[in-house]
Amino acid sequence: MTNPASTPLLDVQNLSVGFRTGGQTTEVVHDVSFTLEAGQCLALVGESGSGKSVTARSIIGLAGERAVTSADRLAVNGSNVLDLSPSRLRRLRGADVGFVLQDALVSLDPLRPVGREIADALRLHSNSTAAQRRARVLELLDEVGVPQPEHRARQRSGELSGGLRQRALIASAIALNPPLLIADEPTTALDATVQEQILKLLERLKNDGTAVLLISHDLAVVNRIADRIAVMNDGRIVEEGPAERILHAPAHEYTKQLIRAVPTGRPRGTTLSATPIRLSERQLRAVVGAETDARPPFAGGVVLEASNLVKHYRNPDGSRRLVVDDVSFALEHGTTLGLVGESGSGKTTTARLALGVVAPEAGSIRLLGEPWSELAEKQRRPNRRRIGAIYQDPLGSFDPRWTVRELLTDALTFGQAWRGGSQSAGVAELLDAVGLPSHVADRRPLHLSGGQRQRVAIARALAPDPEVIVCDEPVSALDVSVQAQVLDMLDELQRVLQLSYLFISHDLGVVQHVSDTVAVMSEGRIVETGTSEQIFTDPQHDYTRRLLDAAPRLSPVE
Repeated sequence: MTNPASTPLLDVQNLSVGFRTGGQTTEVVHDVSFTLEAGQCLALVGESGSGKSVTARSIIGLAGERAVTSADRLAVNGSNVLDLSPSRLRRLRGADVGFVLQDALVSLDPLRPVGREIADALRLHSNSTAAQRRARVLELLDEVGVPQPEHRARQRSGELSGGLRQRALIASAIALNPPLLIADEPTTALDATVQEQILKLLERLKNDGTAVLLISHDLAVVNRIADRIAVMNDGRIVEEGPAERILHAPAHEYTKQLIRAVPTGRPRGTTLSATPIRLSERQLRAVVGAETDARPPFAGGVVLEASNLVKHYRNPDGSRRLVVDDVSFALEHGTTLGLVGESGSGKTTTARLALGVVAPEAGSIRLLGEPWSELAEKQRRPNRRRIGAIYQDPLGSFDPRWTVRELLTDALTFGQAWRGGSQSAGVAELLDAVGLPSHVADRRPLHLSGGQRQRVAIARALAPDPEVIVCDEPVSALDVSVQAQVLDMLDELQRVLQLSYLFISHDLGVVQHVSDTVAVMSEGRIVETGTSEQIFTDPQHDYTRRLLDAAPRLSPVE
C-alpha cells in the first residue's frame, strides 16, 4: 500500500501492551504515542525493561502470544496493524518493514549460508527467478559494505565477524526496499570501527528516504544519527523532541540522569551515577577482614608486569594463528591500566595470560614482584587469591545451580585461612559492600538483573581480598545508568582498598573515564601506550587515531 504524502509512515497513538500470566494481565507499555516520517530517524531511548523493544515488536505484530495490545491507532504505511490478518502481517514484515535485531548470531540460521537466508525474503515476497535472487543478494551484500560478497554469501553466520553478521542481517531486512526499518540495539557490543560502519549504513538508508526507528540505550550512538528522540521509562514516554534539544537541554530528570551517566569525556574520579557510592568504615573493615589482622598491603610499585608475551592458537585447519605478539606492560599499584582494542586484537587472551589461565609460549608475567607465569599451578595456588577477575558475562561464569550465598561462600573459603570469621557474616558484609540487600544471598543469578549480577561478580572477586583485579569488558552489556553505578563502585573500591585494575574494553569512553594509563592493542600487538590524557588528546599511532575518530561522542550535561 502506498503511503499518502499527508500521513506519517508510522503512526502510533496511545499504544498499550500487557502480558497475560494466569488470569491477570500486567501492562508494560502505557499510552505510547509518536509518529515517523520517510527519511527521518526517531530514536526510542531507555534502559532494559523500559518497554522500548516491546513497543518495537508490537508495531509488526511480534509482541508475543501472551501479549494484549491496544491502540487508538497503530498504522504502518497506511495499514492498521491491529486489523491485519496473519498472512498480511507476514507480508508487512518483508515488504513494508525491515527488522534488525541486536544479536545477529541468534537471528541468522547457523546451518545455512547467509546468502540463502537473504534470498529467502526475495523468494517469499517477490516473483524473481533464482538467478535474479542470486544477483540481488550479491548487490545487497555489496550495498551494506560486505567485502567479497560472492565468498561471504557462501559462508554461515558462525564464520563471519560480528560486524559482518550485523551487515548481513541488515541486507536481509532491506532486501525488498521497505520504507520503514526498525533497528533494535543494532550496534550494542560492537567495536568502535564496526559500529561506525553500521551507523554510516543506517545514515545512508535514511538519506535515501528510509524511515528508521532506532531502539537504543546508547546516547552517543543516538547523537550520531537521530533526528528526534523519545525517552522511555517504566513503559511511558517521559520526554520527546528534536535530538539536539533532548541531548543538550533535557527537561525531564530521568533524561538528565541518563546523559550524566555517559562516561565519555568525564574526568577520572568523576561520579557518574545519580546515587554516588561511598563505602563506610564498617564496609571497608568488612571487605578487608575485621576479625584478623589484615595482611600488610603491597609496598607499592609495579603489581603486574608482562614482558614480551607470545601466544598462538590453532585454527580448525591445523594452522597456527598468532594472537599475542611480543606484548609488554606494567600495572602500577593502586592504578588502572586500560587495555583497548577491537575484537580479535588479543585483549582477552592477554587477560588470560595475566591470570595464569593459559601459559605464554614466550615471555613472562610477574605478580607483585614475584614470578607467576612460569610457575606450575600447584606453586601458584597459594598466591592465586591475590589476583581476581570480573568478566563481561557473570551469568556465564556462575554455576546456575548455586545461590549467591553459595557462590560467595565458595569464594570466601578460598581466603578463609587468613581472613577468619564467620562465612555467613562474610557473605552479608560483601553484599553490603557492593550495595546489595542481604536477601539477595538466597537468590540464584538467573533471577537477578544484569546490574545485580555484575555486583555479585564484584563481590566474588573481592572475597579473597586480591590486590589486582582483571576486568574483562565488565560493563559492556549493561545499560548506561547501571554501567555508571558499576564504574562508580569500582572507582570507590579502588580508592579505599588501593586495588589495581587491568581494565579491558572496546568502549573508548569507558576506558578514558576509568584509566590512569592506556595500552592500545591491534592484531596482537600493543601499538601505543601512554597516560589516558596523552592517548585521548594526542594519539601518535594511526590505528589509535582511527579508533578515536570512529567512536560516537556525546557532550555530557553539567
